[in-house]
Parts: sequence; C-alpha cells; structure tokens
Amino acid sequence: MYSGNDDYSPVSDYYGQDQQPKSFRESLKETVENIGGSAGSYAGEAGSAGKEMAKKYLPIAIIIIILLVIILGVMWILGQNATLTYTIKALDGEPIDTARIMIFYADDPNKTPLPYNGKDTSKHTFTLNYGTYTLRVIGDNEHKPYTEERLVIDSESKDRTIELVRNIDAKIKKIDFDSERIFSGQEKTGIITIENEKDEELIGEIITDSKLVTITMDKSFKTPKGERQLPFNIKAKEVTSETEDEITFRIKGTKISNKIKLKIYPTINSKKDLTINGIKNPYVNETLEAGNTKALIIPITIKNNNKKIPLENLKITITPESGYEEHLNWFEFSDTGSDKSTITIEKISPTTEERITLAISVPIENEIGDEFKGTLKMESPSMDVPITYSTIFKVKTKKIAEITFTPASVTVQCTDYVCNSVNNLNIGSIKNTGKQKIESIKLKLADGPVEGIMVDPLCPIWLTLTKTEIPEIDISASELVYANLTPHSDFEDKTSILCVLQWEFTDPTNNTQVNKQKEILIKIANRISNK
Repeated sequence: MYSGNDDYSPVSDYYGQDQQPKSFRESLKETVENIGGSAGSYAGEAGSAGKEMAKKYLPIAIIIIILLVIILGVMWILGQNATLTYTIKALDGEPIDTARIMIFYADDPNKTPLPYNGKDTSKHTFTLNYGTYTLRVIGDNEHKPYTEERLVIDSESKDRTIELVRNIDAKIKKIDFDSERIFSGQEKTGIITIENEKDEELIGEIITDSKLVTITMDKSFKTPKGERQLPFNIKAKEVTSETEDEITFRIKGTKISNKIKLKIYPTINSKKDLTINGIKNPYVNETLEAGNTKALIIPITIKNNNKKIPLENLKITITPESGYEEHLNWFEFSDTGSDKSTITIEKISPTTEERITLAISVPIENEIGDEFKGTLKMESPSMDVPITYSTIFKVKTKKIAEITFTPASVTVQCTDYVCNSVNNLNIGSIKNTGKQKIESIKLKLADGPVEGIMVDPLCPIWLTLTKTEIPEIDISASELVYANLTPHSDFEDKTSILCVLQWEFTDPTNNTQVNKQKEILIKIANRISNK
C-alpha cells in the first residue's frame, strides 16, 4: 500500500485501478446522449408505431438511466482518494517517533492490516481511497495504544494529530473543597486525593484549568501504591456579576481528571454600599472608669445598602497596637465565644441591617491613666476592601469599694464615780465613700491591742454594739452605729476610754476581703458632789 517514504499512491485492488476514472459528470453526459440518440433514431424509422413503442419502453429507459447514474456515481466515489498526514505525539508532551500506525478495512472480519512500513517518525503520510477504516496506533511502553474503530475517509478528511496518553492506572479520587461559592478576591483552600493503583511509584504533575480563579499548588508529586493528598489554594478573579466556573484537575499526559463547579460573586463596595453608625474614625474615649463593669457601651449598626449582594461572614476584630496587648481584655462584643474581642456576623442580606454591641470594662487592677490604642477592623469575603477604625481608650477614674467610719462625740456623765447607763447611744456613722454598692458589712469592738493601738480594757465591758452587721450600703449612703453603754465605777479617775471599732466586707470589684478600723474616744465627765 505504501512506500517507505510515505509517498505511495494506491494501485492495488484495495484502492481501485491504475486507470484514472472519468468524472461523474462526464459519465452521466455520455450515458444520456447514447440513450437519447438511440431513441431519436428509433422514432424516425418507426413513425407513429415508434411512438407507441416509446410510450411502452420509456419507464424501462428511465430506470436504466437511474441505475447507470447510481453505478457511475459509486464508481466515481470509489475512484476518489485522500492523502493525509497524521502526527503522533504524547498528550501534553513531545512527538513520539517510535509509534506505529496500523490501518484496516473497517468491515473486514479478519482485520487484515493494509501494508504500510512507516516507522521512526512522528509524522505518517498515506493515501487512502474514500471509505471506512479502523485506525490503530501502537506506542511505546510509556503510552497506551490508540484505536479508532470507524475512521471515515472522504473529501472532508484533514491532517490531524493523535495524542497518546500515559500508561498508568491512577485516578483523582476526590476533591475536598468546603464551598460552592466564592467572592472576587477571596481565597480558599482545598485538597485533591490521588490514588495510584499500581505497585510501581507514580511520578506525575497536576494540570489545572479554570477561567475565573487562580490556582496555586505544588503540582509535581510522587506516590507509591495508595493515596496521596495535595493541598491547593484558590483565589477568585474579579467579576461584575454572578458567574459559574468549572475547575478541572488533571494528571499531565493523561485524561485522568476530576472537577468542581464554583459560583463566583462580585464584592460589595465598602464605601458606597455600607452604612455604619455608632462608631467614627478615629474613635477616642478618655473617660473610662476602672472597676466599672461595662463602663462604656457602644452600639454599632451595619447596614447593607446593596440590592443584590449579601454581606457574608462579616468579621469584626479589636486589635491592639504593640505594647497595649495586656489591655485587650477590656473589650467584649455581645454574643461572642471565648475570643471576646472578635465577633462574626454570618450574613446581612441586601438592604437589611444588623446591630451589635461593644462593651468596655476596665478591671479594678488598672490605674488612672492606663490606656489602650488599637484598631477596630471590619472585613468580609464579600467586601472589596476592609474598613478600619483607629481607637484610643483611657482610664480617667477608678471605681473602688470604700467604707469609712466617722466617730461621734461621746461623753459619759458620772457623779461621784457613778455613771449613767445609756441604751442606743450613737457612737458614729458608717458611710459608703466608694463607687460600689457594698453588702454585708460586719462590725465589732476590738477587745485587745490592734496594730499598736492600746484598747482600754474597760471598753468591751462598758460598750456593747446593738447591731453587728449592716446588710448593705449603697453608693454615698450612710448608717448610724449604736451601742448600749453600761458604765462601771472602777474607772479610777479616768477622763476617757479608748475603743476601736472594726468592720469588714467583701470588695465586689475583685472579690477580696477588706478589714478596716477606727478609734472611738469616750469621754468621762465625773462630778463630785458636796456632801
């Protein structure tokens, strides 16, 4: 069929005769002229009788003409051929010189190959009569054979390239990607799993295809028999309307692939589409009070003015500047988890709004002048750019728990060393001078020396408190302290008795016990009678 230089022209019975066949038009014209000439001659000789015969045999003549046309058409078609060049190469790779081509008649039950000795070349040129063939390409051990069962050769046939795929048994088993949607500029990660079904190590490379996302990954891989996972990163390109993209992962040199579909959405214009109330840039507050729970409440409202695009996974974060990290515990967003300085709003639908609350509570351990500097940042995958506010918060006052006692002026009247007893004697007043409501203030009179103060031994004998506990005292409130006075005559010309009132309470700001004391001086006015 072919010569060694691939320029062979068919002359055998496979491809017709060596004589060049007449064209279909020439054959048809000759047949019609012959039949027409014969009919005219017959009509001239036979006269009217010939007309009768013509009517009788005309249908037969027409059938004969049609058959001749069909036969000549088939002969013309069988006489046509095409010279074609097929290039053999590796898929995604270089031409293959070692591949062989075998051609068979498609309807030959024995599949006897047509003669062809083209070899050591990637380009194979041959001439075939019009018809239907079976084409087989046998590559090397690295590539799988290629078969085309019914190859139609006709006037439309053209040169072509046949790409052989690698001879491997593998598959891209799955693609782990947790989303079916992404916004312009957003990045997300995923994992593809490759399974090598052969015992030999598989060395390969991943080819990716997408129009609307940029895919970053380590594309080269080696894997023994079994599975190998390859992480990848996707970043969506800019789109102006909702668009669907198909992302394909394929092993280079093969048609082994897997794909995911992804919807890409445009982003919201942060400046034009969002209205944020309750906070301004910069936000400064220098009047905080240490020890005051939720000393400052900032309600923040975020409205999505866009009519089509939802604001999704809006993350709002307080971030300290360097050196101010220890004061991050001042801040708490409403309805947050363990990380109280961050809040995430899952979704704000088009033309709707969401309200959050930021509470600032400065612990009592902080001092006046302590401050926080940082930023409040709003970011979302559906926003084109984040929104950032600079913030400054400073402690101006300190909310302390403080109870003070002011002793009253107490004088005991005595005559000839006999003193009057007094019930419910006002010995002073307890006052809440701090900035916290105090509960359960316990009172007692010292019965011995206290921190260097020598308590008069007569004090616990002469004085008895009428109440040893005050249930609560609100801020700036006060309460009188009463005692029953029962003097004795053994005061030995004393002009006063020194007592000490002690009180204790729990500081609500830090839940610690506070113990205080104050001196009470009871004067004795003794009158000696003239007897």
